[in-house]
Amino acid sequence: MQKDFRRLFRLNRIVPTSVLLLILAGCASARVQSKLPPSEQARLYLEAAVAAQNEGDSTSALAYLLEAESRDPSMAEIHHLRGIAYFAKKELALAEESVTKALQLRPDYPEAQTTLGKLLLDSGRLAESEKWLRKSASNVLYRDAFKARTSLGILFYRRGDFGQARQELERAVTLDPARACVAHYYIGHLDMRDSRFDSALVSYERSTQKFCAGFAEGHLASAVALERTRDLDRARRKYLEVTRSFPNTVVAEQARSNLKRLP
Repeated sequence: MQKDFRRLFRLNRIVPTSVLLLILAGCASARVQSKLPPSEQARLYLEAAVAAQNEGDSTSALAYLLEAESRDPSMAEIHHLRGIAYFAKKELALAEESVTKALQLRPDYPEAQTTLGKLLLDSGRLAESEKWLRKSASNVLYRDAFKARTSLGILFYRRGDFGQARQELERAVTLDPARACVAHYYIGHLDMRDSRFDSALVSYERSTQKFCAGFAEGHLASAVALERTRDLDRARRKYLEVTRSFPNTVVAEQARSNLKRLP
């Protein structure tokens, strides 16, 4: 579930990388920052936090966010990103508190609405989750609405409302087919439930293309679908690919286990 969260909520850069380098240049950046208003200094530290979080360094992200908040505590983006960083460190209560703070500062913030919805979804609070996800999904100005639609699809999938789940997931794919990795993946699950193994394979393969190439669970699911279609040679090759591409992971262990049972 945490991997789904990271894939759904990978952050976009806020300012150009060339500006970010001013923060990382030590004393030189201090001279530049002294000429900037506090809000602009906060933006620079926020961008450094985004870069750190995208690299998986939540501790550094939190340190940068402290600097950003000391300069402009009213910036909702700081609290939103802090929630994501806390989630990555499995501090779920702190994550929810931070994202809620972001929404108090900016009630119409669709990215934070989606993040809070996903946090509540992962904690099993489905009714609360749906409220926030519907708000962000219906925002016509929200560029990443596919993320909210994906989470709504997962929510209905967990409720056992598979028709509604498919509807939301297909809307996510329509909004952004290249980045809707998790939506493709769950559509594959729905097809597997209906024994539509060829269709499931297509969706699982789409969940691992382009921006989604590192989605280990999608690769493993493709191998399972190949096994179900009785294309055992391709399934075997795919399981081997998973073990080599994602060593020392639970996904690789599952692929090895599945390989052992193939005839």
